[in-house]
Amino acid sequence: MNTVKLLDNYFEWLKKGYTINHLGKCDEIVTPFVDDINDNITIYVEEVSDKQIMLTDDGYTIANLEFMGIKLTPTRRRLIDSVCQQFHIKIIEDETLSIVGTPKEFPIMKYQLTSAILRINDISFTQKENVKSFFAEDVLNYFDTNNFGGLPTSVRGQSGVEYKFLYALPKRKDKPLILFNIQNNISANEIMLDAFKHNDIKKSANLPNMYAQSRYVVIFNEKQKNISEKAAKIAQAYDIDVISWENKAALAELKNPNLL
Repeated sequence: MNTVKLLDNYFEWLKKGYTINHLGKCDEIVTPFVDDINDNITIYVEEVSDKQIMLTDDGYTIANLEFMGIKLTPTRRRLIDSVCQQFHIKIIEDETLSIVGTPKEFPIMKYQLTSAILRINDISFTQKENVKSFFAEDVLNYFDTNNFGGLPTSVRGQSGVEYKFLYALPKRKDKPLILFNIQNNISANEIMLDAFKHNDIKKSANLPNMYAQSRYVVIFNEKQKNISEKAAKIAQAYDIDVISWENKAALAELKNPNLL
């Protein structure tokens, strides 16, 4: 097998896949590589001095994430910054990915910018653990932005086990303590664990009046997975409120009345 010939054929095919358009001060290079919505990745080249050129994505990559409804939370921002650092990319005005170098460095610059674009696009297809983290952060950001007035907390149950919650609304006049569990991938097993936790907490000797009347709310990601009939029955039997993240009206009703 002549691998060199195979590579030559590949490079020839790759070269034919590029299109160059002259746009006044810069050139537009349409590559054969595609992003997550099957659009060809496009980069722009312009001279910034006699000895330097700049390559950019014209702000498309990050704007595309926002267009798809992906909120650029601090966690996602850190991922983007990490990718940019790895490939020596800078973010300039209007969320534009850019890299500057000499014309001789164009091949590596083009490789680095294209790699960064592809890697950042992958945020829309993150691994399950990252998706779980992102979903929880989206929910917490919603609470914070809408001034719900809650905080992370930990509660010790009758068993002596301490349960940590990412968010809880304190007891207020006519509203009980509300404990939140955020589930990206809801399941009957998870609801069973919630039932055990809530039952253990309600029987706690610590602040019995507060915990015995506490409310337990599970917020789940309907776009990831809907609640099963079995899980719904378990939740109902153990007084667990299950609310879809899409049901913002139901979430708004949980807000502390003193902060409305």
